[in-house]
Amino acid sequence: MPTERWSTYEAIARGVERHLEQLAEMFDDEGLGGLRRRFPDHPAVRHYDALVKLASADNRMAWPNEFDAMAAVCTLGLDYSTWAPRAPYDDFWSFLDAETRSWTLGQLRSPDQFEDAMAELFTWGWLRSEGFNARRVNEEGQSDVVVEDGGHRCEVKQIHIGTADTRVARVLGRANRQIKRTDPESVGTLFLSIARTATRAAFDDRVPNDVEPHLAALRDALKVHYRSVAQVVVMWDDVMILGSPPDPVLYAFRRRSVVVEHPTPRANTSIPPHALNVGRTATSWVRWTPARPAAEAAEAPIRPFVAGDIEVTELFRRENEVADGIERGTQSRHFASLMHGLSLTSTE
Repeated sequence: MPTERWSTYEAIARGVERHLEQLAEMFDDEGLGGLRRRFPDHPAVRHYDALVKLASADNRMAWPNEFDAMAAVCTLGLDYSTWAPRAPYDDFWSFLDAETRSWTLGQLRSPDQFEDAMAELFTWGWLRSEGFNARRVNEEGQSDVVVEDGGHRCEVKQIHIGTADTRVARVLGRANRQIKRTDPESVGTLFLSIARTATRAAFDDRVPNDVEPHLAALRDALKVHYRSVAQVVVMWDDVMILGSPPDPVLYAFRRRSVVVEHPTPRANTSIPPHALNVGRTATSWVRWTPARPAAEAAEAPIRPFVAGDIEVTELFRRENEVADGIERGTQSRHFASLMHGLSLTSTE
């Protein structure tokens, strides 16, 4: 996919403005005024307000309160990366027929369905970007997406961290029924998006410990039952923060995945598991300039990094670095190919 690079304040300003325009055009609602009146806490409204705050501050952020603005920019970049049209265009939704546009907007306008709809659009767009002839479906009891070549069915669901194991089983059960209802002898794929707190930073590529229990529940549930679900693509977001002020800081918001296979599916799947690894990264460099005397800035509170159940303050990390150990910022070499500013890259 194309890489979007924000290398100057002017480019960042254009990028933020483009995100604001996309949100307004997606709802056909200038400034999201109508949506805001009906649903003041709608997720799209929160994203919009964070972007407006960043734009009104001349695209500059105050440490240590920069994270919300970075999350709004990069998460929206990930959500849009596989399906949203790129300007110029006359109509944001011109790629959908009138009927599909109507029910898609109905889902997006509902605060309770917005995140599910965005997950479905992301998955549909990702499949198409990988060369699959995917089509979205809005039929009661049918799967969300159909891959036309072979009629492979894909169901898209979202759960939140802390969801009970019984909820995981219910999601599997529903996907299994919808695939089986379409063709009793067929198999399909469940794309399961796990919503988690973005401030839980990752220090490496291991599966986060708050995601692992859901993977364990899936593997356990698939041992015997739900044979129409040949595989489950488990997706989640995390963020790596490399560096610390006053040095440049790289924020890498990542959409990652693990494919869990059914040991004895009802039939062989037409899509191999290795073709279903979803990986995308939205990155942004932040360069800091002093806004107050150094002595005053040194007294500012240092917000901790959170990884799993462990909180590590930046002060602790600085004081405990060793010459032959892991040093703060050494992982930035992994991102050496990324340009300064915001980039959207595929990491399959």
